[in-house]
Amino acid sequence: MGGKSHRKRKWRDLNDGYRGEYDSFLRRVKDAVWSVDDSRLMRKRSSKRGAPIHHDVRALVALLLFKVYFGGSYRWMESYLKGEPSVLKLLELEEAPSYETIRRCMYRVDLDYLYDLNEKVTRAPQKSVISR
Repeated sequence: MGGKSHRKRKWRDLNDGYRGEYDSFLRRVKDAVWSVDDSRLMRKRSSKRGAPIHHDVRALVALLLFKVYFGGSYRWMESYLKGEPSVLKLLELEEAPSYETIRRCMYRVDLDYLYDLNEKVTRAPQKSVISR
């Protein structure tokens, strides 16, 4: 019972597929985020309390779009970044930000702007119309 019907799974292929999808999405996000003005990305701090953000704001916004698109948690984001140094290199980060840094960034980003960026990144490419 059961031993013969168990199908073999190719976990390495599955992980490579996820990694390729994540990499492709992050490249599109990087192109979109790096092409806009930095000053519009985050609201100004209302007080001097708390630690300032030491990471590149554009990279943090790209990580927020990545988090929202794939539905991961802040802790998943931190562990994924620590396990994938290629993502850190792509986003020009020296070290992985903590989950708390990513969470604080989410509360300081202008949400209308984040929605616009998300729409820009996830929109399907327009097909060109051929006229006769």
